[in-house]
Amino acid sequence: MPTTMQTNNPGPKTRFAGLAIPRWIFFSLLTIILYGFMGLAAKFASDKISPITVQVISTMGMIPTVVILFFSRNLRVVHGKFKVGVGYALLVGIVTAIAAISMFSAFNEGGPASVVVPINSMASLVTVLLAWYFFREKLNIYQMTGVVLSIIAIILFNSEGNGTLVDTLPWYKTIVSNWMLLALLSLLAAGTAQFFMKAATNHISADLVTFIVMVVFIFLAGILIFTDSFSWNMSLKDLIASLLVGVLGSVAFLTNTVAYSSGMASLVAPLCSLFPVITVLLAVPILGEKLTWLIILAVIISSIAGFALSIEKPPAGEMNANTLD
Repeated sequence: MPTTMQTNNPGPKTRFAGLAIPRWIFFSLLTIILYGFMGLAAKFASDKISPITVQVISTMGMIPTVVILFFSRNLRVVHGKFKVGVGYALLVGIVTAIAAISMFSAFNEGGPASVVVPINSMASLVTVLLAWYFFREKLNIYQMTGVVLSIIAIILFNSEGNGTLVDTLPWYKTIVSNWMLLALLSLLAAGTAQFFMKAATNHISADLVTFIVMVVFIFLAGILIFTDSFSWNMSLKDLIASLLVGVLGSVAFLTNTVAYSSGMASLVAPLCSLFPVITVLLAVPILGEKLTWLIILAVIISSIAGFALSIEKPPAGEMNANTLD
C-alpha cells in the first residue's frame, strides 16, 4: 500500500519526454502504475500456485531492494526510541505478511483482481480508526467521508455476485464466501500494518522500517519453504509472475518514498491511493474478468474512499502531515 511520511514543500522537477514534471507527481504516477501491475501479477500467479508459494517466490523478488536499502543514508536515522521502533517494525513485517498471504489466498479461491485489489486499497479505513481509538487522533471531514464511502463500497462489492464465478449466490451470501472473507482479512491486516508503521516511524526512519519488514519477509520465506504448502512445481510464467509481485511491490515503495520526499503528504497520499484503477482496467482485457456497472460504481467509490482516507489534514493546513504508513 502507498505510504505517508513527513514531507517537504514540493518544488523539485523531473524531466521526462522533454517535459519538466514536478517530482512528486512523476513518482506518484509511477507508484500507481507499479502497484497496479503488482495486483495483476498477484492474481495471475495465485490462480495457478498456492498462496504460500507466491509469498516465498515474491519475497525473492524483494532482495534487490533490500540490498539498495542497506546502503541508504537514512537507514540509521533514529529520532525516538530505537528498540520501540524496531519492535513496531517487526510487527509491521509479520502483519503485512498475513495481509499478503490473505490476498493471495483470496485470489486462489477465485476472487477477482477487480474486486480484491480495490478492497485491499481501503486499508487506511482500519488505520484511521485504530489511530482514532488508540492515539486519540481526530478524524477530519475527508477521513469521515472516506469511512462512510468505504462501507458503501464493501456493500456494493458484495452485490450481484460481483460479476464473478459466484454469480449464482444471493448477494447477501457473497460476503461469507471464502475469497471475500480472505479479502476482508487482508484489508484488516493491511490496515493494522499501516497503524504499526505509523508507530514505528515515530521512532526510526521509514527506510529502516522497510528494511526490517523485508528482512522479516525473507525470514518467514525461509520457514515457509519447508512447509507442505510450498512447491517448486510451477510453470515459468507463474515463477516470473510471482517474482514480479515482489519486484514491483518493493520498487513501488521506493518510488512512493521519493514522491513523499518531494511533495506534500496531503497531495501524494490521495493520488497514490488510486492505484486499484490500473489493476481494474488491466484485469478486464488481460484476465478476462467481467465487470458489472454496480462493480464499476463500487471501484469508483472505493477509489474516492481511499483518496479521502489518505488526507490527514486539509490541503490548506500545515505543510507537514503526521507520519502514516
